[in-house]
Amino acid sequence: MDEIHVKSDITYKGGKIFAPNLDPEDLNRTVFAVMVSSLHKKWSCVSRLLPCGSISAEKLLPIINECIIDIENCGLRVQMSHLYTSQVPLLSIGDHGNFTLYYNVSIPTEVDITEVPPFNNVTFLYQSHLTLFPSLNSSTVGYIAENVGSTTYSINSSTLATQFIHFSVVHIPALEILSMVIGWCYFLAWSISFYPQVILNFYRRSVVGLNFDFLAYNILGFTFYALFNSCLYWSSEIQDIYFSQHRGGVNPVKLNDVIFAVHAVLITLFTILQCFCFERNGQRISYIAVTFLSAFFLIVTIAGIIAIAGKTTWLVFLYVLSYIKLFITLIKYVPQAYMNFKRKSTIGWSIGNVLLDFTGGSLSILQMFIVSYNNNDWGSIFGDPTKFGLGLFSVLFDILFVVQHYVLYRIPGKTCSFTNKNIEKEPLLQANLNVNKINAT
Repeated sequence: MDEIHVKSDITYKGGKIFAPNLDPEDLNRTVFAVMVSSLHKKWSCVSRLLPCGSISAEKLLPIINECIIDIENCGLRVQMSHLYTSQVPLLSIGDHGNFTLYYNVSIPTEVDITEVPPFNNVTFLYQSHLTLFPSLNSSTVGYIAENVGSTTYSINSSTLATQFIHFSVVHIPALEILSMVIGWCYFLAWSISFYPQVILNFYRRSVVGLNFDFLAYNILGFTFYALFNSCLYWSSEIQDIYFSQHRGGVNPVKLNDVIFAVHAVLITLFTILQCFCFERNGQRISYIAVTFLSAFFLIVTIAGIIAIAGKTTWLVFLYVLSYIKLFITLIKYVPQAYMNFKRKSTIGWSIGNVLLDFTGGSLSILQMFIVSYNNNDWGSIFGDPTKFGLGLFSVLFDILFVVQHYVLYRIPGKTCSFTNKNIEKEPLLQANLNVNKINAT
């Protein structure tokens, strides 16, 4: 950065101020004007009055006022406070602008905002870092977007460790809107997917054909998922732990995540209640499922004891719950698919549930690819394949259920032992025809 001299005893260079003999109030105003003018490329508002490299504080006041007006009209303004996260509006390559930091926390010394590696897609104009000064309460900086990606600029200070600005530069801003629409579509599809099974059970007054292992896995998995989302979304203690480990990050849990998880728990509980009220023909949870569920409860108990003892954080405990939920997602469809195969029938298992789940899963995967392309962040899929793999796994099971329902078992075959005393009631116009075919076999 160029060196600026204001009077003979004031020097501004590389973010440092040298003014041993100037009144503190005049120094503050001078520093403010020089800093703003340099960041906004308004060298003319200083140089035109500095033919010899010097100026008095009195003559500098009009320049200060001009720069302050520029700040008020500079666009985005950020209020810096504890745990505050700011995101600059979405950018395309070549976009430029500026933002103002209004910091209301105590700054004991000069503090730098520096770029967090490995990204380098946004450049600060005229300087590689921004300095906050103890004597001021705001700072303004210009920026220009150069490459696609995300960049977080954070403050290197123990007292301001949670303060940061996040930049996102994308290929096509309109794709972000499309991604948001897709996100709400699969949120609705997944939320509605629980209801066809409930309606089918009520219409038939029977839960024969609905696997109880699937319900047991579902209620436990969604309960753990709801606990994880609720704690990370509402608990300030959990959030403090999370942000201490993910400096410059954002909370991954949104309100719709919490709503979906809690709704899933409630509707699954209602489905389980139907199992006690309607015909079930001796169905029960298998010993294999009981073994898995017992192992899950044992793991959670041990993790809880360790957290209570203070040997680990409650965030780690919540991660344990989330890992169990991920594992449950891998295994929960297996009992239902095997039951359909054994019965040679999908009667009692709602195809509407499957189709809506397939829609939600497909849209979720599509959104992952759109976001990865638009942000040039393919590592979010291939670098950490957990979310992508689980979504793909669920979609593949949905395809299997569709094949079972529409291809393999269009005409139901013999039912297995727990239904051989009572023929299932099919809530369709073809019920009598299907019953006769089953009896004939």
